[in-house]
Amino acid sequence: MRLTSYPVRLTDQNIAQVAAGAMLLVDCLDNALGRHVVLAHARAAGIASVHAGLAADGTFGLVRWGEHFTPDAEDEPGQATCEGGEHLPFIGLVAAGVAGAVRDFVRDGTRRDAIITLAGLTVGG
Repeated sequence: MRLTSYPVRLTDQNIAQVAAGAMLLVDCLDNALGRHVVLAHARAAGIASVHAGLAADGTFGLVRWGEHFTPDAEDEPGQATCEGGEHLPFIGLVAAGVAGAVRDFVRDGTRRDAIITLAGLTVGG
């Protein structure tokens, strides 16, 4: 298995090339358009996808598999992003959650969604 990252903005025009040969797409994007591109391609190509994100106010994070995921209709103006440095420790917790989800998928195909808050972690089936 090989992990590859591409430092490009995903679009409908480049997603097929970027995702060529992938068995899993991992989305940790902070914009609705990118999430839509990843999810639509994964569904059309029959590729598994897992999505991780943080609520704009930093109160919770999600790890959702593509079959349970609905991208945000629109980003909120002024919401916290990775670039702004807000919520960085919490972003780390959500990243750990998605890393565990990827590990379980690669190990045995398990797909568990999770809600992550500062009070704890709730994992679903």
